[in-house]
Amino acid sequence: MFRGYLIPMTRKLRQAAGSPRVQIGYGYGLWLGISMGLRYIAFSGGLEIGIFESFLMMTNDIFNLSLLLIGFFIIIADAPFIDAETYYVLIRSGGTPWRISMAGYILVQLFFYEILILLGGMLPGLLRGGFTPGWSETMKVMAGASLWNAAAEYDLTILDPWMFSTWSAPEALMHSFCLVTLYGFLLGMIGFTGNLNKNLPLGNLAAVGVHFVGMLVLSGFIPLYRPSMAAHCILQYHISGREVLSLAESYFLYFFCICFIFLILKRISRNTDYQTAVSQRLW
Repeated sequence: MFRGYLIPMTRKLRQAAGSPRVQIGYGYGLWLGISMGLRYIAFSGGLEIGIFESFLMMTNDIFNLSLLLIGFFIIIADAPFIDAETYYVLIRSGGTPWRISMAGYILVQLFFYEILILLGGMLPGLLRGGFTPGWSETMKVMAGASLWNAAAEYDLTILDPWMFSTWSAPEALMHSFCLVTLYGFLLGMIGFTGNLNKNLPLGNLAAVGVHFVGMLVLSGFIPLYRPSMAAHCILQYHISGREVLSLAESYFLYFFCICFIFLILKRISRNTDYQTAVSQRLW
């Protein structure tokens, strides 16, 4: 029963493994993680650091989040993943299994991409030693006013001190990882769906537009958090007692939007002439 869902996804994953573009995307993500980890170690001056804190700094700042998404978009830049064999895969497996398997492909690539960034951020600390799985004193003092400028010199994200009393470091990692995954998956599905029925990358442009608009409303004189899809994946906007967003609200919003995109995808997919798309090599 599940072969029709798994075979197209595993086939696409095997193809992607040998793609220089995908390898560049993963290499970029690894560089992001290692770069953040090295800057954090340089700032710490030999003091203990938190092993997860580099990833949390990466995912709790809108600019660093944008850098993270660049690598993901490079990896799935060939959406909607139609090639010379797609038409025959559709005949054998059907439209619904193919759509779900391609969504699974996007999610798997995003998951491993984030894992690689997490490991890249951990690697400098693991090699140096002197780390903790919890919040470190380095992170706590970095949030103080006296070291604000020093942290800015190393291009590090200053986390809200209230995060340290709201969540443990592993809890913050879990929520940040899940929220960024849902947001990235939503953008990936927008790209996949929008690209499916046209010979122009309208979906990719729409996904970039959603993120760009989110950045704009966050950068205003009075930031608007709820209209920004990007804001909902930044954990420090959900701090208990002073939150501008709630975790339940953000998780529900992402799940609702993803389900809505799947409904649009089903409708668009029915009107797509895959044989013509393949024969004309529009993709």
